[in-house]
Amino acid sequence: MFLSSRLLKNKYHQLRLSNNRLRDKLLGDTNYKKFVIISDARTGSTLLLNLLGFHPQIETEGERFKSINGKSQEEIWNDIFRKRQKKLKYVGFKLFYFHAAGEDKWVWDRLKRDRSVTIIHLTRDNILRSLISKKIGLKTKRWTENVHNKDVVPLEDKKIHLDANECRNYFVEMTAYQERTNKIFVNHSLVHVSYEELAGNTRGVINNLYSRLGVKPYQKDSQLKKQNPESIKELVLNFEDLKKELKGSRWETFFE
Repeated sequence: MFLSSRLLKNKYHQLRLSNNRLRDKLLGDTNYKKFVIISDARTGSTLLLNLLGFHPQIETEGERFKSINGKSQEEIWNDIFRKRQKKLKYVGFKLFYFHAAGEDKWVWDRLKRDRSVTIIHLTRDNILRSLISKKIGLKTKRWTENVHNKDVVPLEDKKIHLDANECRNYFVEMTAYQERTNKIFVNHSLVHVSYEELAGNTRGVINNLYSRLGVKPYQKDSQLKKQNPESIKELVLNFEDLKKELKGSRWETFFE
């Protein structure tokens, strides 16, 4: 029986990764610097990591601390920051607020102690948008969108209902995460990036990050696109009731 083209591609990819690791172990070094993107889900972290990873002197890993799978956090850390190609200037990964949030907080303690790590704190000004995006993702099972994907999710399939108390609790929780992150890493090289800036001026934000990291500009655009461009009013079935419920609170600007 012939192997499918997808299976062959996966086997080739795994073989290539294995060969690259062996090459780096023999010929690489760890003279690069480290960075970590800290954020919540649905804030543009995949786009940001994607764009940074295009640069030939930057190598990126994804959500390595999302699922430990029997490994220690120290093992994962050491695997991320292993010997790499000598041309690299930076290696980094992304860490959500709730990753490694159990009793074992090794990675967070390590980050706090190591002030040589550049922290890129990615936030979304309109936290309501993050919550809506999470809810839609859970409903549609679609978490990324490619510009070449013609299978667009219809608006009717995206529409959701939100509970006012759930919104309040989420807003309080995310605001606390943001404030705590800024406080904890105030003595690090801390770079603030907002989703709104990243979406509205993608190339400008990335070039600014390249400058902060000390690498030359690199022109390559991501194929990812915004998944839910519709207005909040279009996406939330009980928009008007929710807006009235939160009127007068510190969160009412989210509905403007």
